[in-house]
Amino acid sequence: MENKDASQTSKKFWGSAWASEKWTKGTELITIHMQRTAIDFSYAMMGDLQGKTVLEVGCGSGLQAVELAQKGAKVTAIDLSESSVATVAKIADETDLPIMVKQMNAEAMSFVDESFDVVYINCVLMHVDQEKVLSEGMRVLQKGGKLVFKENIEQWLFRFPYRTFSPYDTMKPKYVSVKQIQNFGAEHKEFYLFSTFFLFLFYVLKKSRFPGWLFNTIAVWDSKVLKHLPFLRQVSWVTVAWKQKI
Repeated sequence: MENKDASQTSKKFWGSAWASEKWTKGTELITIHMQRTAIDFSYAMMGDLQGKTVLEVGCGSGLQAVELAQKGAKVTAIDLSESSVATVAKIADETDLPIMVKQMNAEAMSFVDESFDVVYINCVLMHVDQEKVLSEGMRVLQKGGKLVFKENIEQWLFRFPYRTFSPYDTMKPKYVSVKQIQNFGAEHKEFYLFSTFFLFLFYVLKKSRFPGWLFNTIAVWDSKVLKHLPFLRQVSWVTVAWKQKI
């Protein structure tokens, strides 16, 4: 009964979120500007997508479903939210891109085993039963295929104050840790450390290019720091992980 109530609460929250233009724009700000380097790296880890079948778990606004389709993938996008599904279905219809969207619980997918060449997850694991979703992702993945996910890290250096006032807080997200990813047996790379102190500038100086310039400049140095001081990876902001199905 508790799981059912949690599922209904989640549906209500995400239904309201993806019906909100403000929420969508806020999410796309993160995707397009703040975490773009990590997202581009996650795409690179998928390899050549031309003609490949890709499952996107948690399609949200549809931005990435479109990007994946534009790279030549045949995209199946799923989300728990009716608003998200309706939005992405409309985008697919208007763009005539090969995107099929379904409302589905990622913890218990209805796809048969070995249905996809690639499974892609972006900032969804924090809101679900991580073991179930990752297990389902590997189940529906073809042998030789790859599961790729991008997530925010639990022990992020600047989690306060940013997460304290995040609208996600009402859903009590469970962020991943580097140790969890290692236990899952995935390879991984971390992004953004000291640069994230300045995230507030994106909201204060909305029409200025300065926040993006400053953030990306420091992020370049972050990558060097994380490479040479690996113990700091566990307090960085974002991880991209990937695992091939043998």
